[in-house]
Amino acid sequence: MDDAGRPKSALSGSTNYVSSATYAPHGAARTLKLGGTTALQAQWGTFNGKLQLEGFTVSKLSAPAATLLTLGYGYGGTSNNGNPVSHTVSDGLSVRTQKFTYDAANRLATACEANVGSSTCTVTAGTTWTGLGYGQAYGYDSYSNRWVD
Repeated sequence: MDDAGRPKSALSGSTNYVSSATYAPHGAARTLKLGGTTALQAQWGTFNGKLQLEGFTVSKLSAPAATLLTLGYGYGGTSNNGNPVSHTVSDGLSVRTQKFTYDAANRLATACEANVGSSTCTVTAGTTWTGLGYGQAYGYDSYSNRWVD
């Protein structure tokens, strides 16, 4: 345990699942070294002013060291109401961008994923493929049950 009583490792018998855990000042995990046959490290990136995660990386520590996965999160800047408006996923070879919009009641209205190499995707009702990526539009009945538009 660290000085704040948070776990620094996770063990079961002789199996070491997590070691060297560190934490951000507000208590969220910052880094974890993951055990197993390949040494990996999960690292939470920056947090915005609302303490929302803006980035996450998984890296291979053993030779040859490499970044295996990078995730990025966008929340809309000054219009941030807590909902993610964008998400990027990089596996080291390609980057995928996902975008989200919300209706006036703060419910998911559209979700789309751009093709590799593009950050542009648009969604219109009844269309799931725009040539730039894949997406879905959603509607809601009077009981707030979601359907695919």
